[in-house]
Amino acid sequence: KTHQYYKKTMLQVLKKSAGSNGLMKKCTSRVYVKCFSPAATTLSINNGIGLGINNNVDVNSIDINSKTNNSKTNLSLQRNTFSSQATQASGEQRGPSLDLAKSMKTKYEEMDNAHLVIMANMDSPPIKGAREEVLKRHIMSIDEVDYETACNTFKKIEARNKEYSSIVTMPYKIGIFMGVTGGFASFPLCFDLNTARWFNEHFVTTDVPEVHDLETVLEVGSWTWNWMEPPLGQISFFLLCLQFSRAQIQNLGLRPYTEMIKSKRAQRVCSEFAMYDEEIITAYSLSDGLK
Repeated sequence: KTHQYYKKTMLQVLKKSAGSNGLMKKCTSRVYVKCFSPAATTLSINNGIGLGINNNVDVNSIDINSKTNNSKTNLSLQRNTFSSQATQASGEQRGPSLDLAKSMKTKYEEMDNAHLVIMANMDSPPIKGAREEVLKRHIMSIDEVDYETACNTFKKIEARNKEYSSIVTMPYKIGIFMGVTGGFASFPLCFDLNTARWFNEHFVTTDVPEVHDLETVLEVGSWTWNWMEPPLGQISFFLLCLQFSRAQIQNLGLRPYTEMIKSKRAQRVCSEFAMYDEEIITAYSLSDGLK
């Protein structure tokens, strides 16, 4: 049962990795299994993944050879120890060992390159912290500087990436203000008698019902709804049409406003820092918010 569990788990991981974006999207997804003995199982992909599995799995290295357009990238997942401790007939409980738990990395700067690259290539949603760390290490390798100096260079890229954010986010800020203001203002405009009378006097000028017909908030709402219904209904229908149009734009593969702004921003940053890899900078820029 232990070996069947790990065969199934690793097959799922390898197949998922082979179909993901980035360095591993070119990997062949054809996986085959060969069992040498009841105590060991070898899984491999025909272009170079191999690892051993036993009751106490010790993976020294996983080499993934991914052929890109004109180059061959070797991605090595260095030594990782997995303690299976599967449920046996003796009643042992499956779970990680204490040493494994203590060796877990909790910060991106502590992770090795292989795991960091895998996380940086995730797109749903993109992991901004991983992409930041990949960019910092890329700066170190290109400029041949220490980590602190690379962080200072990264801050310049980050500042350039945030430039004009206050301008391009103005439509969002206006929309937030109008939405919040209109939402809260609709309550007194509909149900408060004094507000309704003031609004009617300055903007509507319709007949005011008798006093005995305006004794409760619901009676006031019944009166004010005569002029509140048309604008509220029209605004709601207009927003619904905009949402439908945006969905069709996305179905055509076109970029709405947010994606267009992010794409242009990434191009601007790449042109200014042309000494660094364009794909790494673009991935970081797209994962960064507009705020």
